[in-house]
Amino acid sequence: MHRLVVADDHPIVPAALRSALPPRAFRVVAECTDGVAALEAVRRHRPNVLVLDLQIPRMDGIAVLERLRADRLPVGVLVLSCEEEDFGGPRALRAGADGFANKRTSPAELAMAIATVARGKRYFRAATPTCDDNDALLGALSDREFDVLKALAAGGTNGEIAADLALTPKIVSACRGTLMRKLGLSNLRGLIEFARENRVVPA
Repeated sequence: MHRLVVADDHPIVPAALRSALPPRAFRVVAECTDGVAALEAVRRHRPNVLVLDLQIPRMDGIAVLERLRADRLPVGVLVLSCEEEDFGGPRALRAGADGFANKRTSPAELAMAIATVARGKRYFRAATPTCDDNDALLGALSDREFDVLKALAAGGTNGEIAADLALTPKIVSACRGTLMRKLGLSNLRGLIEFARENRVVPA
């Protein structure tokens, strides 16, 4: 069973999650209406997933994400957004989110998103009109491809990246080729510039 902490200052969201998710697979162990309470709940309950709204009081979702990652708390974070909001995918990604989904998504897809994040995988869907093409491209990368992109943008060589990610240099090289194809780029410099411009790593 996946244990969830839900952080959203709109009461309808936790209630909707409770009614939409299969009770045998998901259990909401805490509901929070602000970022400080969300951090405390994660530390206390040790959930598999924190379902997080970016626009919450006292400490916003980005600050919560940054604190969670700085403290190395072992929790997957799925950010939920409304269609009316500015698309927060790039900021959430940069701050350490594991997933990004829309509050109006179907119950089945929301359950899949939470389960994906609970398994330690990434789940990103470009769901709003303000989402740009690069957000969608980043969301479509596999976990391995995303990790290699980050490492390349940070200046790592094939050998260094292979050692850090427990891969072989051949696999890293193959990932570079796949990244260039998926992102429509032609060389390593383009990959690095793309990653920095889209805040995969600091510019």
